[in-house]
Formats: sequence, C-alpha cells, structure tokens
Amino acid sequence: MIDSDVVFRERLVNYLNTIDAYRDGEMYSKLWGNFIREFSLGQDGMQGLPQLNQTQCRGYVPRERRVGRVDRQEWIEDAVGWSVNMVYVLAEAIAKRLKSKKVRHKYDWRTYRIKRFLRMQGIDYRAELSKGYPANSISSSFFALRAVYYQRLLLQYSRSVVANPQRILEVGAGVGTLAIMLARMLKPREYVVVDLPEMLPVLAIEVRRHYPEARVVFPNEEVPERSLGNSVTFVLRTPTQHTSIQDESVDIALNIDSFAEMPIQAARSYVEMFNRTLAKGGVMFLANRESRVHDGQAEINSMWTLPYDPNHEVMLFEHCPMRHYVMSGKTPNINRISRK
Repeated sequence: MIDSDVVFRERLVNYLNTIDAYRDGEMYSKLWGNFIREFSLGQDGMQGLPQLNQTQCRGYVPRERRVGRVDRQEWIEDAVGWSVNMVYVLAEAIAKRLKSKKVRHKYDWRTYRIKRFLRMQGIDYRAELSKGYPANSISSSFFALRAVYYQRLLLQYSRSVVANPQRILEVGAGVGTLAIMLARMLKPREYVVVDLPEMLPVLAIEVRRHYPEARVVFPNEEVPERSLGNSVTFVLRTPTQHTSIQDESVDIALNIDSFAEMPIQAARSYVEMFNRTLAKGGVMFLANRESRVHDGQAEINSMWTLPYDPNHEVMLFEHCPMRHYVMSGKTPNINRISRK
C-alpha cells in the first residue's frame, strides 16, 4: 500500500532529522540552491517565490548565536518541521512558475537549440515527455529535453541486451527527471539513486508529485522485502551507503553530467562501483564533460582515464552530438555505453 501524504511527510521529517546540514540550520540555502540550479530559473522565474524571513524560519538560529543554546532538541524539531514545509512550498511554487507562459528560463538559447536538434533527429519531444509524465506536469525545459535525448540513446543500446531490467542504478539523479522517465518506461523492480543527502529530499518529492504510485525508500530506511505489485520502488542512498549495493545486482547503471563536478577520486570510485554491481549482460551509460580540472586538484578529471573494466564490451564511445550542437562545440561531452 502506498503511503498517504501524512505518512510520507512524517518519513521525510525523520530522514531530514538525520542530516547534519539540516540540523545545523543550513537547510534553506541548500534546498533553495538545489531548486534554482536544477530548474535553471532566472530572475523572472524567481519572482513570487517564497523568501527567507524570521517568521517563516521560526527555529532557525544564525551560526554565531547557536553556541550555548540549551534547548537544542526543540530547535532541531522546529528547524526540521520548517524545512519540510519549505520543501513543499518551493516545489509547488516552482512547478506553477514553470507552467506559466510568462516565465523565461535562464538559458533560453539552450532550450531553443536542443528543441531544434531533437526535431532534426525526428524526435517528437512532446510525445516523449508525455510518456514519462502522463499528466503533462513538466515543462519543456533544457533539462527535461536533455532527459528525452539520453533516454532514447540509452534505450537504443540497452533494450536488445536488457529487455526487462529489475534494478537500475543512477548516480547524481538531481530532481529525477530522467529517473522518472526511465522508471515509467522500463518498470524495474527497484530504481536506486545515489546522491548528496540534501538533494535526495528534493528528488523524493518530485517522485511523489509526478509518479505517485511509486514507493520511495529514504536512506535511513530498509528496503522492504515485499514489492507493491508492479509498482517501482525508488531506493535513495547517500554516497557513504553505496557499498551496501550488492555485487552483480544491477541491470543498468548510469550517470549524467555529474562526474566532472566531482573530485577525480569520487568519480573513479563510482565507476568501480558500477563495475562491481553490474550483472552479467548489464549496461553502463555515462554522459559527461570530456575533461575538467578542479581547483587544488593536480590531476585532470577525464572521461578517458576512468577505471573502466577492460572486459566490458564498448557499444558506444563518442563525442555527444547533442551537446556539440547545443553548445556549438564548446565544453565537449562524451557518451559512453558498455556491456558487461
């Protein structure tokens, strides 16, 4: 049985109460930053969204005044309760703004160019979005259209070798646009997401809003042994929990546009996790910037030097034509698909 809204909120509160970033009073900046970054809202889109003030904040205590607070537990409960309310308020407000014709996305030129690219490829992006979001509850933003492209590319190479995937693993799913589309299309038993602790609540709420028949398991919860009929279970895990994923238990593993944002050792550890957890015949799909040098990091974070398993069959290794067209050749990206 799928949880009611009240039960879901209680479980979300329990998870938020385990995250230091939320307990330390930084929940607003993290949540706000994640929403604004993922949805690429410009100043027009931000107008009318809730702003931080003392009344809304209630339990928030500035860092310099936090030392010596006696009733810390009361403050934690207030802060967590406020953060849950703000997550819902932000999610609803941003969803409404994205549907509005008056909102201009921060990167209109990217949205325009990717629409043009998809049309050139003969891809009906509106039809593809409606498959993943039957209620037409998502805007045709760059990130949504990017998900359409990557979904089609992955399915083109994976369907012939993984007809009915039971478990999909994605690192850095963001707000879950691609995850929701793939889950609806492929109907796996589990869709496992490994992401930052403060990003997972945002993804959980997006799944709840756009895929209400799916079940969500938070990082502080155990995965139920019994499945809910044909429903998909989204299993959310933090980076410190990725070792709990069983060997050779994943049919499809993927990462889109986040390896280049990580320290090189983190990106390597995730590729090693993919090598370990992929089942025989499983597919690994990576789509990331070709290379990047982080501040204070001597080594280049490059798609060419990640620790791929040499025994895997490489099905695709190319410069991304979509990114090349949209970005006019700047910041080249690599698409890599391999089979174990």
